[in-house]
Amino acid sequence: MLPLVRPAKLPVASIDDLRAEARRLRVDLEREREEAQMARSQAQHLLDDKEAALGHMKQKANELEEATHSLRVSHRNRTELHRAPEHCQAMAHTAKPSRCCAAFALLLLCFLRMVPFATFVPASTTQALRSPRAHPAQVARHARGGEGEGDVVEQLLKPGVVLLDVRTEEEYMDGHVPGSVNIPHTEIKYRKNQLPPDTDTPMVVFCARGIRAQMAQDVLRSLGYTDVVNGMTWQAVQETMQQL
Repeated sequence: MLPLVRPAKLPVASIDDLRAEARRLRVDLEREREEAQMARSQAQHLLDDKEAALGHMKQKANELEEATHSLRVSHRNRTELHRAPEHCQAMAHTAKPSRCCAAFALLLLCFLRMVPFATFVPASTTQALRSPRAHPAQVARHARGGEGEGDVVEQLLKPGVVLLDVRTEEEYMDGHVPGSVNIPHTEIKYRKNQLPPDTDTPMVVFCARGIRAQMAQDVLRSLGYTDVVNGMTWQAVQETMQQL
């Protein structure tokens, strides 16, 4: 028979040593958790700073675009102003007043004084203007002599009109017209799916000063929308709606 070999006795840690080791592991775990929480907070702060910087850059880009558009309009007006004297001079050279024209004008003036003005005004227009129940939009239409590109009041009275606020999302959150849709003027082409599918839908576009609204009106017309009116500022549109 082979002799029995007893295994060597391993040192057994005491309970105090085990407790101390567990306490040390718990402290290390808490420290790592605090470091992870701190790193998460720093990452969130960096993300917030980046979003704030992006919003500021967007606002500066919009202001730069408005300034560029204003400069273009000013340059165009200045060019037309410089061309005005040449146009007037050309008209002065081509115009040849005569005694016959003066006499004809005098006779026409005398004839208009003798004949009542109502003779030249259709009866339907006169009744519409004198009716106490005539709507302001109807009066405006008859005064213009028929249907044309409607003003803001007439546009707002159309059924199914869409109010499009083309300011930034931050400006829209600070104050907006109830029931309006917010699409910045630089994103209209890329968010066409949010526009009405019918290109004949009446629309009123507005912003803070009217410059971006004019640019948005041009973009919408290039997309095929035929009934778009520039309402200038959102405060003016809101006041007009409150008076209707």
